[in-house]
Amino acid sequence: MADYGFRSERMELVQILMQKDAAHDSVDELARLECIQFRDSDDNKDRTAFQREFAHEVRVCDDILRKFRFLRESAGKLGLEVYPAQGLGPGLGNQRLNLYQMNQELAEAEKELKEMFSRQRIMDGTHAELLEHRHLLRNIPKLMGARADASKILVVPEEADP
Repeated sequence: MADYGFRSERMELVQILMQKDAAHDSVDELARLECIQFRDSDDNKDRTAFQREFAHEVRVCDDILRKFRFLRESAGKLGLEVYPAQGLGPGLGNQRLNLYQMNQELAEAEKELKEMFSRQRIMDGTHAELLEHRHLLRNIPKLMGARADASKILVVPEEADP
């Protein structure tokens, strides 16, 4: 956040009235300036969190935070480093996303990552089964003992152990 002096610096209380459609973009631009503090209006004192005007957007933001946490934890499990964003300026190819676009893209990334982890678990299980089968095939002559010469019946390809 930019340094605009001390908290005791002179401030003015201003009320901004705007159309609901323009509120998202306007608040976004004001936040990018980093020199404004928002206060909840007195109209919301008697309302619960779910009765307030932008309750749905707050839930979407909570969902976005949950998805970011999942992506960060997954990156940590994979040994990847996550670096903090460098400000709010245009950084991703000069592309600005609104709340719902960001939620959609994060949902797609989360889904792909969960599918990748699921496939990895399946492949790990299949690999373990194949190792077990190879071990059994190599040890059949020992298990069969004197009853039969299994080495003449079964040919096991020799492979280097990983």
